[in-house]
Amino acid sequence: MKRSAVLAVLLACLCQELLGQEFRTRATVTGQTAVIGLDLSRVSSLRGGTLTLHNSSKATVLLPQLADKGAPWPYSLDAIKQNLPRVASDQDFAIATWRFVVEHNFHTCSAGTKTDSGMIYITDPILDLNGFGFGCCDQVARELAWIWQQSGYPSRLAIMPFHTLAEIFYAGAWHMFDADHRVYYLLSDGHTVASVADILADPSLILQSADANGNDPVGYSAALLAEQYAENGPDLQYMSSGFYTNSRLSLSLRPHEQLTLDFGNFAGKAQLYDYGNAFTFKNVASAEFSWDLSYANLDWASQVASSSGVTVKTITSNGLLVNSLVNTDPDPGYVVYRESSVFPALALTVLAQTGNTNGYLLAYLSTAANTWSAPVPSRRTITASGFQWTADLTSQAEGQYTYFVKIELHDAAQVRRLRLQPVVQTAKWIFPQLTPGSVNHLTYSDSSLQPVIRPAQGIFSRLTAGSLNRILSSDSASGTQGRNLQVVLAAPLGSPQIRGLQAESLQGATAILAPLRDCGPANLVDGDPDSQACPGGRHMDYVIHLGGLYTVTGISLDWNQYGTQRQYVAAWKLYARVGSQSWQPLVGGGFPGAPTTDVAVNSVATDLRLVADSTYWLGIYDMRVFGNAMPSLPASDLMTFSNVTEDPTYSIGAGYQASNLTDGDLDTLAYPASTHIDYQIGLPGPVFLPVALITWGQFGTNPAYVEHWQLLGRSSAVASWTVLDSGRFPNSASTAAAVGSLVTDLRLVADSHNWIGAYEVQLYGTPPEGFPGLTGIAVTDNVIESPSAPSYRPPANIVDGDDSTLAYPGSRTLDFTLDLGRDTYVDSVSAVWGGFGTDPIYIDAWRLYGLRQDATTWELVAQGPFPNSSETTIPVHNRYRKLRLAADSAVNPIGMYEARVFGLQ
Repeated sequence: MKRSAVLAVLLACLCQELLGQEFRTRATVTGQTAVIGLDLSRVSSLRGGTLTLHNSSKATVLLPQLADKGAPWPYSLDAIKQNLPRVASDQDFAIATWRFVVEHNFHTCSAGTKTDSGMIYITDPILDLNGFGFGCCDQVARELAWIWQQSGYPSRLAIMPFHTLAEIFYAGAWHMFDADHRVYYLLSDGHTVASVADILADPSLILQSADANGNDPVGYSAALLAEQYAENGPDLQYMSSGFYTNSRLSLSLRPHEQLTLDFGNFAGKAQLYDYGNAFTFKNVASAEFSWDLSYANLDWASQVASSSGVTVKTITSNGLLVNSLVNTDPDPGYVVYRESSVFPALALTVLAQTGNTNGYLLAYLSTAANTWSAPVPSRRTITASGFQWTADLTSQAEGQYTYFVKIELHDAAQVRRLRLQPVVQTAKWIFPQLTPGSVNHLTYSDSSLQPVIRPAQGIFSRLTAGSLNRILSSDSASGTQGRNLQVVLAAPLGSPQIRGLQAESLQGATAILAPLRDCGPANLVDGDPDSQACPGGRHMDYVIHLGGLYTVTGISLDWNQYGTQRQYVAAWKLYARVGSQSWQPLVGGGFPGAPTTDVAVNSVATDLRLVADSTYWLGIYDMRVFGNAMPSLPASDLMTFSNVTEDPTYSIGAGYQASNLTDGDLDTLAYPASTHIDYQIGLPGPVFLPVALITWGQFGTNPAYVEHWQLLGRSSAVASWTVLDSGRFPNSASTAAAVGSLVTDLRLVADSHNWIGAYEVQLYGTPPEGFPGLTGIAVTDNVIESPSAPSYRPPANIVDGDDSTLAYPGSRTLDFTLDLGRDTYVDSVSAVWGGFGTDPIYIDAWRLYGLRQDATTWELVAQGPFPNSSETTIPVHNRYRKLRLAADSAVNPIGMYEARVFGLQ
């Protein structure tokens, strides 16, 4: 049959060894300290990469960090001291701390957050160092003075109208260190560091910092700075206390919680106390917390901040026994969870894994667990694998450090798992310095056990009586708290990971222990390294729904111990299909012999199937699928009507009109209230369609409904209708109908003894004239533009269709966000650089990012070095809501002329 021939081509498989569509390496930490080796010898770039620290322990881990010699995580005084060199004098200690603050800050006014209550100026050194890494002179001076005071030294701020500086007292005198201008000055003896008073007495001391151009280390005129000291000296004031706040915020990873550091800023935005100075979100990085809460855990109640009117019950859902959170009475119940860290929030989503109920969830946020925000309804998620519902609390959480999240259950809502997923801002050096192409080593440590501090003996020769005589002593007691932390470094290599996967088991409720161990099929695709899908037997059979038609290029299977111990997985197979067609084999193997199996495939599919067998009970932890979306014609381009009269009461009156069939919403029903349906779909022109995906819902799974169906097509308004594909009872919620023709119109016809309908027809294919250029794109410049070139400035110039108009922010970085308006299939992007792409003195490297529907972080689509061309065509082949095109130059300001986006909206 024609259908078999078409699908045989679509499902052709190339089975070969695969390094992976992403580079991934991991290590396990079991002690309070450990040295981790990461082999990056086969990795050329970490752009788009992430470093994850996941707590698989049963106890909370306090202040975990992964440090290298250049980028410690400075969220405690001890963490800072552990990364300072051993010194022999008070002055050496003062210089070392000054250098630490200098290396972990750059000048921008100012560090702070924007919240519902207004702008908040940061005066907490720990928050500044971790969440910003920049500030005004008074902010970095506070950081330096705080380290000195906490280390037992008298310190103060010297405040003048034009500048604020930090001073430390040792050797019977005050000494000034300027962390903002990255300088300190020596007296005539060539050794003693001058105080502010010394400089006011002799401003010429400042000139010693001048370079050949007369500038100090930050490029500021040393002579001008000396004049400003002299002019403002009479207004000098000192502040020795009350100049910094101590929010006492910390960082911890609770059981089943992880922190993922991004190599760059994947959030695409930044928090700052904005004075209008040039700033791009590239100046900070982002990270993502993810806390998985399973109500199969008997101690679930110990994790909540408060709860009311809820309990956990074992219920049957889709043939499986699952433990779910439910209401105890008709009134809505709720659970409240607390989030807190040293990093300010940029975004917040709550994900829920639910049962098949008619209930619904509402989410709220509060900064004090007393007054709550307006309710945020949950909605179906598109990009969260293993979860069905999401609530976006970003607008309520932005800029906050500590807050409470309330999840309210209404009616018969059933919640199996929750995931709290805040995106936060970090200073850009929180991500450890890693070098591609070599083996890297990181030092893990945490503070779950209090260190035993021994007095230092003979470290400094001039410690005063008031000094803290414990500096740099880090001996700690041997610990007894167990640890199991997973460190995972990942970087993209090929096709992107497909998001929004959903999994089901074809075996039914065979495992008595499954609900108690939380071994449901959703665990296969949830990305949680702790959760496993385990059928409770010697055979597994899982179906993975991709959520659309994809070209699948790679699959990674995380077996963990099931893949390394021979008594478990003996053989496994992967299959693929389109819609409800028969399963086609892709690849298989015997005992994996490794914790992860990576395979390369080349298959068009809507669903995958994993089957494995063992002589012992087996399971699997995670399955990652990589590939690109197939283009589907936009619903707005389709005209749909019914050739069967639609009942005015049960069809039109109930909102079941014919247009629902192609509105892009799988939840809306086309239903004429008849035993016969005949829907006609008009295309915008002749289009070659390989596949049409028909979503029947219950009308395709219950034999009482659709008995037989046909898909007909024609190539023009005067051509005859031809049967393209047909079948009897679908026995599936969806059917992939093989088209394989150039058509202008389609008809879906079906019959039954009962009233029937259909939910959606999605048409996949490429217009014969190719993908059109998308219009109506809104552009924002993520770099504050220079006012010195107003005629070049407008970012809209890159989408005006004119290759002669230039978008020019006047910066060595360009970074434009292209808002497509909605979820859009993007085939390619053409970046028109003009002379900036042909002359190597300009663009050194470029990057293209994509933001998916429902997502709060960007993913790297493509990157490249110096273009060596006036135009770069970048393949995309995926669905995104926004794009971000960025480029950098080492020495010269750069711009671009046009960004053409081709695809289907």
